[in-house]
Amino acid sequence: MDIRVRRILVVLFGDITLADRISVAQSLSKATKGLFSGEQTILPIPDDAPLEIPRIMLGDKDKMFRCHISRKRLEFSLEPKSGGSQKLKEIENDFLNQLANIATVAKTGLKVKIERLGIVVNSAMFLEESPVDFLMERFLKSGMIVDPCELNLNFLHKFALGEFKVNRWNRIRCLSPEGKENSGEINALHIETDVNTVPEIKYDFSAAQIPAFCSQVFTFVESDLESFFAKED
Repeated sequence: MDIRVRRILVVLFGDITLADRISVAQSLSKATKGLFSGEQTILPIPDDAPLEIPRIMLGDKDKMFRCHISRKRLEFSLEPKSGGSQKLKEIENDFLNQLANIATVAKTGLKVKIERLGIVVNSAMFLEESPVDFLMERFLKSGMIVDPCELNLNFLHKFALGEFKVNRWNRIRCLSPEGKENSGEINALHIETDVNTVPEIKYDFSAAQIPAFCSQVFTFVESDLESFFAKED
């Protein structure tokens, strides 16, 4: 089972005060030991602009790590270079270490009450057969759907992960060959796992709880995908 990470996104939800945007950008760069030495954009957006629009956008020189901050959310993401080491186990430690640094700035520097967390892992699974055929054989009753060109599966589960109640969406899709970006994706199955704490409960995550919860999610995602796509006897 060859599953490669395309992108990891963690979103910290809360009311963020950005009175001194330059200072916030500098604090994040210092806390991450110069990670954001590439793109540094501070947008001159008025305070009455929609709260979800990013005011600060930071990135590294290799354009792999990004951090976007609006007045309602802080997004930290990693998009590994194609062809590199992209298995989740091989990249999660570096990501979580930097997330811990960012969480410390958010909690101790910006004094943000982090009420919700969202984690999205986008992956690709490379198959020896047609992804459409694979999904039909694995998840659908024989003869239910005949010769589809494309197939998507979406399903939601609600449960507790540790002390937090979460929603978990799995979105699995495969495109027809005409929709592939390149020939190497002909037999690629695209998988999005979206785990977020339920919006109806307002938590107050500590700086330590943020990377710890994300680590739990990564472990769960790995186990989850293993169970979904393990070879059948």
